[in-house]
Parts: sequence; C-alpha cells; structure tokens
Amino acid sequence: MIMDPRGEGLHDHWLRAGVDGLTGFALAQLYEGRNATLSGIEERLSDPGQPITQTLEQIMTKVHDPRKSMGWTDSDGKPTTTHPVIARAMRTLLDKSDNEQSGVISEIKGFLELYAIP
Repeated sequence: MIMDPRGEGLHDHWLRAGVDGLTGFALAQLYEGRNATLSGIEERLSDPGQPITQTLEQIMTKVHDPRKSMGWTDSDGKPTTTHPVIARAMRTLLDKSDNEQSGVISEIKGFLELYAIP
C-alpha cells in the first residue's frame, strides 16, 4: 500500500526493487526487536552515524534464530541463523552499483518521508 497505493502492480524497476528492500527492512526491524514501524525503518535508513552499506551488511548478517529452530536454510541449503528473506533483500541491495543502490534507497526513503515527522 505504501509503494503501490493504487494497487496497479509494480511496472517500474525502482519501485520493484524498493518493495523488496522495504520488505527486508521491515522483517529486520521485527526480528531484531527494533522499532518495527514505518518511522523506525525510516530512522534506520537515515542514520547519520554510519554509511548505508554498513547498515545493509549488519542487517544481512544479523542472527535472528541462534538455535536454528526455525529451519531456515541459505541458498546452498545449509541451516542459517539469519532470516533468508532479509539476507536476500540486503544482498540484492549490496550487489547493486553505488548509483543504483542509492536510487533504490532513495525511493524507499521517499515513501517513508512522511513517517519521519513525529
């Protein structure tokens, strides 16, 4: 609803990439016990204390299931402690060129801008 308010489907590259990233960020906030609101996601993406690539790397490698009780597996089929949807979303963003990554993050932040206002 945030990135496709008319429900017309995502025909734009930036929107599709943004939705994937936003999904990863939302799940990360939930699994890490952070402020799991749109405001919390916006705050994390706009953190002036560290570069976005560092934030993405931290999210991608965060342990969400230390006992591996969820049965998650990585792309090789090996058990993982990191939520696979989160890891894939962050890897996808990290694999983009700097300009493309910046464009996708900007797209997400643009939709979350309203939630930055207390």
